[in-house]
Amino acid sequence: MSEYFENIISYILGGISGVAVGYITLSFDLPILSRGYDEIDIFFLIIASLLGMLVSAAFREYSKIKLIKHNTKLKNEIVSLIAHEMRTGLTSTNWVIDFVLQKYGVAFSQEDKDRLSRVVYSTQKTVLHSVNLLDVSLLEIEKLSIYREKMRLGAVEAVIKEVVEKYTFGYERKGIQFTSAIHLDSGKEVEVDIMRIRIVIENLLENSIQYAGEGDKSFSLTVNNDETTLNIVISDTGIGIPQSEHSKIFSEFYRASNARNKLVNGSGISLYMSKKYIEAHHGTIRFESEEHKGTTFFITLPLKTAEDIKEFLTKV
Repeated sequence: MSEYFENIISYILGGISGVAVGYITLSFDLPILSRGYDEIDIFFLIIASLLGMLVSAAFREYSKIKLIKHNTKLKNEIVSLIAHEMRTGLTSTNWVIDFVLQKYGVAFSQEDKDRLSRVVYSTQKTVLHSVNLLDVSLLEIEKLSIYREKMRLGAVEAVIKEVVEKYTFGYERKGIQFTSAIHLDSGKEVEVDIMRIRIVIENLLENSIQYAGEGDKSFSLTVNNDETTLNIVISDTGIGIPQSEHSKIFSEFYRASNARNKLVNGSGISLYMSKKYIEAHHGTIRFESEEHKGTTFFITLPLKTAEDIKEFLTKV
């Protein structure tokens, strides 16, 4: 109610200001206004009053938008800080558990190992969600930075295989048959922010586990390269994406209707951020999907080629 009265007062003050400006303008006896008719003066003052109200309304709207932007920026900075602390703490926890399993695993029963594997998988999911949330916040306040560096494809292959290994427990728990074919030319190079590429793959692996279909469940990951591109194909037999929602699937905070029905909780930011990451690498990401049959994602990243090096040397 207070905002309603504030608007009324603002319009009244705007109208009075407009009339005052109108009187001042008329006092200059401009030829276009001075025709000897009181009706013209009154009409002009009415127009000036209405313009004053419009200016007042525009100013209030501008102030409101500015306040919203300020509050959004403040909120995102707080979210970024919290998400960063969550990621740091959970990552440290995972490292400790991994270390214990590797060094003292022989002393544990299989049941204890399974329990610890569930803890690792759970914290791994939370770390992934916190990183996505952190980067969404950084993107909105224009502080997200992608650091691309040259890497041999052999090193990229090792990272991808490590990611796949960490998700093995999740696939086994869901009864998903997983196959992978990861073969990269170790002599070639790509310019990547490997943490962000890793997150893209983790996002898609996590989605395949969360939205697995009924009956026979399978998932495949194929990674290879040609002379100019690194190619990643990720395919599952999950619930798929309704045809009518294909155009929205990379939108911020959007989740397909069947995904919401299957899993109530979800942020809808993993595919949005995956697309942002790939585009920041001058790559492409697209998908083919049919509801109840599954989804296949196709990702391409440009390699560093001899032509790129030649162009760089020419510019130098």
